[in-house]
Amino acid sequence: MEDSELLKKIAKGDSKSFAALFEKYKSKVYGTCYYLVSDKALAEDLSQETWIRVVKSAQDYQPIAPVISWILRIARNACYNELRSRNRWVDLDGEEEQQVPHDQLSVEEILGNFEDESRLKEAIIKLPPQQKMALMLVIQEEKSHSEVAQEMSCSVGAIKVLLFRARESLRRRLEES
Repeated sequence: MEDSELLKKIAKGDSKSFAALFEKYKSKVYGTCYYLVSDKALAEDLSQETWIRVVKSAQDYQPIAPVISWILRIARNACYNELRSRNRWVDLDGEEEQQVPHDQLSVEEILGNFEDESRLKEAIIKLPPQQKMALMLVIQEEKSHSEVAQEMSCSVGAIKVLLFRARESLRRRLEES
């Protein structure tokens, strides 16, 4: 059964459909939350909050994007809200755009030629939350800078700053280890 059909059934209270969708995507939701908050217990709480929101909002789903994209957006928003409430989210709209190159950074430019994937993942997890979020949206979801800026509610210049800082931080951490 397609994910959108499962959501329609979830909206009508079908627990079997919820169980099927949950089993299919629970690890992606938890992984997204953990990736952003770097805390296992908090990631678990945010994953649960995400699934509660999925059930409550199932009737609002519009089949514009795949269901998993919709679910992961709910997860990211839960993480944003948590990080903002903890004052761990820094406003970068005032950053000067001249600190970064004006052209769009490619995935290869962001990550370089890091061959040790486990060290790279470990270094990414240690990045500040906004840098991790920007990287995730560009690399995993292949979004443009303007799409990331819209999703993160900031300017394209701020996204460029985040990606530039993430790349530099990754480079430094990987050179140190």
